[in-house]
Amino acid sequence: MFFAKQGLTIYSRCSIIYKSRRISGYDSIWYATNIEIYNYVKAYDSLVFSADGTMVYNPTLYKIWFRTDSQLYSVNSGETLCLNEK
Repeated sequence: MFFAKQGLTIYSRCSIIYKSRRISGYDSIWYATNIEIYNYVKAYDSLVFSADGTMVYNPTLYKIWFRTDSQLYSVNSGETLCLNEK
């Protein structure tokens, strides 16, 4: 078991469980498994930007969020997005 291997006391185990229950339910926290995070990062790395940086194409199946020049953007799956010109 994870807790036994880490040498955690009963108090530590309860504290970890309490903290994880306490943070659950917040909309501002993205709850994801490791593979979901990995897939999202790989999808982000797959974004294709134009040479002048004014357009981005998302060839993946994920909606990707990113920030550039202090502006937050989201690009849907299969979408080409024109970014604000500099």
